[in-house]
Amino acid sequence: MKYVLFLCMSALLLSCSQNQADESINGRYLTGSEHTDMFLLFVSDNYSGTSVRELSGHNDLLPTPYEREAYRIAVTNETTFSLVENTEVLAYEDISLFPNQPIQVTVMEDVEQFISSVENEGEVTEKLLPIYTASHVKVGSYTEEHLIETYTPVLEDHYVVQIFDGDFNLTYFSLLMEYFTQLEDRYDIRVIVELRNGAGYGRFREVTPEFDYLFLSNDGVEFKGDDYEELQLVVEEETGFAMPREGDDAWYQLLFYD
Repeated sequence: MKYVLFLCMSALLLSCSQNQADESINGRYLTGSEHTDMFLLFVSDNYSGTSVRELSGHNDLLPTPYEREAYRIAVTNETTFSLVENTEVLAYEDISLFPNQPIQVTVMEDVEQFISSVENEGEVTEKLLPIYTASHVKVGSYTEEHLIETYTPVLEDHYVVQIFDGDFNLTYFSLLMEYFTQLEDRYDIRVIVELRNGAGYGRFREVTPEFDYLFLSNDGVEFKGDDYEELQLVVEEETGFAMPREGDDAWYQLLFYD
């Protein structure tokens, strides 16, 4: 009888161990952590649903309260990685992870769903998130669609201009930023202009080499291409406001000195 009871208990423990080892969380890579051997896994929120969106410091766009399901994932020496397209086992240092990239994390602990809720966008912090230890991470493909989705606005009358031209005039870029900042102060519209050179430029080129300019609304892609003058026309058509022309001293005088 004791032997039978021992076998039953052993089978139960083995079953629990297997179920625990098989527990996984599906989501998107959010960002690295303040801790080296850890990253943030995004599942969903009440702003963009199940995709990661780049706010670039514009946290005031988030709803109140802001609710998010996300977790801190700890990586150990025993954590293995693999890509969806093959079964080769890789190390953490061999993997490149980008915001909004699909990943599936198998964890060592029992998972309890955790949804953080904050009233102030300034309270959004990783310190609120529970930590799970990864035994295996399966990394999905990172495509142009994932990249574009990251920058796509969620709200109406919100637009994003992404500039991936590595030779773009920095003085002119500062003029564009000031112009759209003052435009937002006067009208119920927001146009965020971002220059993605440096590390961001290199990451973009790894995904697609086909265009230097990207203009997005909450409906998706309004323009992508290499023709800056065409970009200007599309921005004016969609927003109702013309972009300043490069080298026009009158704009500098108007925006910075008047």
